[in-house]
Amino acid sequence: FKQYEAALASFDKKGSPVEIDGVKAQPYQLALDTSKLAVFKSLPAGAAKSIPPTLKYVMYVGSDSLLRRVTYDIAGSTSQIDYSKWGEPVDIKAPAPGDVTDKDLSELFSGASKSA
Repeated sequence: FKQYEAALASFDKKGSPVEIDGVKAQPYQLALDTSKLAVFKSLPAGAAKSIPPTLKYVMYVGSDSLLRRVTYDIAGSTSQIDYSKWGEPVDIKAPAPGDVTDKDLSELFSGASKSA
């Protein structure tokens, strides 16, 4: 979240707590000024035009102060990320070599600005 600090335009409580994974979680809406996010500054001009001036996220923080969910809508596509099993052991394996790239974000999205 440190990368968002300079771009944070607002951070407000939004509604009543909801239960997520057995924990009451308070929703907070944050708005980010995309012109202040480094990740978007390196995009090609065509792709950059599709980025809205403000991104809005809703973060659900549990009564245990742990993040439980993040939702957002970008260009008509809604995403939800749930976080669970905090503190449980994990087994992390390196991805297969074919699943790894050394391309930066601007290269990965360079085709996004091309129209059919």
